[in-house]
Amino acid sequence: MRRDVVTIDERHTCRDAADRMARARVRRLSVVDRDGVLVGILTDRDRRPSMASETSAGSEFEIVSGL
Repeated sequence: MRRDVVTIDERHTCRDAADRMARARVRRLSVVDRDGVLVGILTDRDRRPSMASETSAGSEFEIVSGL
């Protein structure tokens, strides 16, 4: 079975990533730069600590697995 890859831009917040994961029903997102080049992978386990400390204004998430 083939699935489309779910991506998120590296400039989005952790909250954006969590929303995207929930809507797409996935546990991993490919993080891409402005040119669409893969720069890392964000998983549901990677984002949990940063979700607790994210401010209401939002913050950019760090790339957890650079390539």
